Amino acid sequence: MMRKSIIPRHCEQREAIPSSNKKIATGSRRTLAMTGLMLYLSFLSCATVSDQKYELKFQPQAGQKELMKASLDTSIEAYENNELKSKTNEKVEFQVLSRVAAVSNEGVVILKKVLSKKGDLSLRELGFPEEGEEMKFKLGVQGQVLFVDDEERGSIFYLPFFTLPSKLVGIGEAWNTELQWNMLHHPYTMLTKIESKLASQTNYKNTECFKIEFNTVSEALPKNPDMNFQNSSTGYYLWEPKTSRVLYAETNFLNTLSLQNEAQSISRSVFRMEEIEK
Repeated sequence: MMRKSIIPRHCEQREAIPSSNKKIATGSRRTLAMTGLMLYLSFLSCATVSDQKYELKFQPQAGQKELMKASLDTSIEAYENNELKSKTNEKVEFQVLSRVAAVSNEGVVILKKVLSKKGDLSLRELGFPEEGEEMKFKLGVQGQVLFVDDEERGSIFYLPFFTLPSKLVGIGEAWNTELQWNMLHHPYTMLTKIESKLASQTNYKNTECFKIEFNTVSEALPKNPDMNFQNSSTGYYLWEPKTSRVLYAETNFLNTLSLQNEAQSISRSVFRMEEIEK
């Protein structure tokens, strides 16, 4: 496109140039031509970067280990007839070691063990083993949880730690995931919709990685006219594709439980995970 707009103008001007100025005109034409070429190449370079597609898959190596520190801060407000009755705060911190036990075409076997814990909240409520326990997960290439030893299929332990796309994606492109699961100690099923987006390339502690943003919306099934429970979250994680590692993750949760008698509970939580430097 750049050539079509510049070169014809050169041709139109050629016959009107006096012979005494031919050298100057020739130099000008060369300068304009080079300028046009540079702009054209620059345009191609920008287009190549912005149109680049990436294959994001969970493909770690057997024996690979990752030590993470995690924390969950929660604030819970209880209301009656729109009047605040109580407010409590909870916090739990823990360290979890993940080890890749096996890699095959059938999936990746991950052993997760919580090495330490500070706080009273049950880690099983978050989909992790308790302190000192080890759990075996099998994950697929998109991060989907295929199997968890000794845990009921469809339980909170089957929620993915991350969701990767099934196709090539470029910066700014999104993909969707939908799943159903059962909450612990509650007689209903949750329908969760996850929208993820490859937000950018970035550098975290001298490591090149991708920033993947996400938001989720969950609702209880079947719908109950006497109770309305909703859950939503927004967050991001930093994905290192060479070794299939999450370097850092942060999620903000909002849970709302409303009853027909106008009682309401609202909880806000912030969950963070960060790799501990070796």
